[in-house]
Amino acid sequence: MSWLFSLKSIFPEFPWVQVADDWLALAHQKSIEQQLEERGIKKVRFWYNIAAGYITVKEFGILLVVDRDLIDHFLMGYNKAEELLFTFGHEIGHTFHCDLTQAPPVNIGPEKVFCSPFEELAKEGDALCQSVERFCDEFAARWTHMNSLSKFRQFFSKNKNTDLLSVKHDIYNRAE
Repeated sequence: MSWLFSLKSIFPEFPWVQVADDWLALAHQKSIEQQLEERGIKKVRFWYNIAAGYITVKEFGILLVVDRDLIDHFLMGYNKAEELLFTFGHEIGHTFHCDLTQAPPVNIGPEKVFCSPFEELAKEGDALCQSVERFCDEFAARWTHMNSLSKFRQFFSKNKNTDLLSVKHDIYNRAE
């Protein structure tokens, strides 16, 4: 699908947005595993969180953490699949303000752009962070549209309980 406006035209203040536009143009041809790998996401974990999801940079690469409730409801067949896909897309959007050629990846946007989920209240009034969050929401809408639910189910069933995608029951184990 072609969108009426590019992300770059909506968010011209961020130099890394053109990379996101270019990446989205080709990502639909790839599996979700390949997309995560390209964006430096080496592990996905499901924990009970204060946010729907977040990314954090570790020595091995980027860790994507998603709220355990989303995956539990997805597995039980409740109507959370779109929210789960959107969360994945939103967090993938955050990888575009990281330099993935560095090991581990580093933030290439202004320092405040890489906000921790625990800074949510401080972030509310910060125009830069709000703009980044709007970018990630718009990116997620486009990413979700091009990645079908069946594609996500295939990704999940193929990778469940592998090093990439671990559904842990230990809600306190956040060390990776």
